[in-house]
Amino acid sequence: WREGVSYCWHQRDENDPAPTSGEIRQAKAEARKAREQAEAELAEKHIETAKNLKGVFDGLPQADNSNGYLNRKGINPAGDIRQGANGQLVIPVLDGDGNLQSIQQIYPDSTKRFAPNAKMAGGRFILGEIKDGDPIILAEGYATSASIFAAGVGAAVICLFGSFLIEVAADLRS
Repeated sequence: WREGVSYCWHQRDENDPAPTSGEIRQAKAEARKAREQAEAELAEKHIETAKNLKGVFDGLPQADNSNGYLNRKGINPAGDIRQGANGQLVIPVLDGDGNLQSIQQIYPDSTKRFAPNAKMAGGRFILGEIKDGDPIILAEGYATSASIFAAGVGAAVICLFGSFLIEVAADLRS
């Protein structure tokens, strides 16, 4: 591709006739069906994972000022965050309707881990209350968002990844 050369790969011998329009339609239909089935299976896996994570999250104690990560960052706990058995901060990752879809675990050394098999796209966690006319600050991580929220500027939305900022902003706007 660097040299501007492209090839059209197909699974047939060089001398075989090109596929008919009917064969092309059938291949596209089969590919669409396979993609839809894979998406449905992934959505089901996300639902089951979220259900399991909700039970785990609800059973954890509230994080407090003794948390190693919060101490290292010099911030107080904000929002409904929890603390895991290994001292990690456990932050709920919510969808646009406020339902838990995943969790982020932040360890005292700042190592961050997300739950496997959980949906992350569009995930966020809101500190404070979003009110019409009040500023809403979107940031990538918990420490930044909690610091902004503590400054009293307005609600702070943790978007978890820089690539989620636009999606979450658009969702909040609508």
